[in-house]
Amino acid sequence: MDRLHDVVHRIRHARSAHTIGPKDDDSEEAQARRREQVYQAQKRHRNRKAEYLQTLEAEIIRLQHDDAQTSAEKTKLARENAELRALLESCSTDVRPPLAQEVSVDPRETQLNDIDMADVDIHFDPIMHAERTFVAFPATQHSTASSSSTVPSVLAPEPDSWVALDFILALEHPCRGHIQHPGIAPDAHRHEACEIIGIQGHALTTTSAVLASAQSSTEANDLPNHCELKADVKERWRIPYAEVEKLVALSEKLELDDEILTPAQAYAAVRRALPSGSSLQPVLERLKKLLAKVVECCGLGTVIKTEVFQEHLSSVLKT
Repeated sequence: MDRLHDVVHRIRHARSAHTIGPKDDDSEEAQARRREQVYQAQKRHRNRKAEYLQTLEAEIIRLQHDDAQTSAEKTKLARENAELRALLESCSTDVRPPLAQEVSVDPRETQLNDIDMADVDIHFDPIMHAERTFVAFPATQHSTASSSSTVPSVLAPEPDSWVALDFILALEHPCRGHIQHPGIAPDAHRHEACEIIGIQGHALTTTSAVLASAQSSTEANDLPNHCELKADVKERWRIPYAEVEKLVALSEKLELDDEILTPAQAYAAVRRALPSGSSLQPVLERLKKLLAKVVECCGLGTVIKTEVFQEHLSSVLKT
């Protein structure tokens, strides 16, 4: 009996020894195939995610541009309407000539580019010690508009709005070379981290919104094609006043983070600390100088450590 058990044990051992080898081989091959399948699935997922983000970024930029065009057209029509109202009010109430005969609005007087838009440009900022995006309202523009027309500029932003937008754009200077624009920033390139995953990465920054909203007003378009000066005329890019107010208003509504803040969130924090706004401009100017060296681009935009920002804000408010 013992011998029989021994024979059975040897037979089972031989069978198991005979089958283990191939099974192990099959198991290793199956695991390798499984790992390859997982890798390919992850790769497809990353590619789909990158394509989805690219689509979202492109849609954001398109909507910002379309919204700016709509705002510009709305402002232009509002100004033309104001011009017509002023003209009609100056006419006699008893004898009013047909509108088609007497009312002629000079396109140059109602040109939105000359009256209700601000220049967008990139140049060196001595305070930030770097190039950055500027939105500038020419000082002579308002006086010229006032002298040539009895109708004031439509939807001109408040001074605080200009300072607020300039504060945000100044703190976003680390992203200056990462936000592309064919006319304003043709030499920009994507951040290294964004290049790897295939996205732009800065679609939600204020700088990107400004560049997307900018509209070309090339002065060369008014020159004959054969004019020799046409090639020397610089293309100008401008943003409607309405977009300035809109960007600042949106920034004020942002929620704050305990760890990091974007420049727009930093402005929101300042606005909440100074709800009256009486000393907003000097505070933003002092903060801009202090934060110039502590902001950095994380790949998706500029960030500031919340703790560092609060320290600087407290020091400025105490002075």
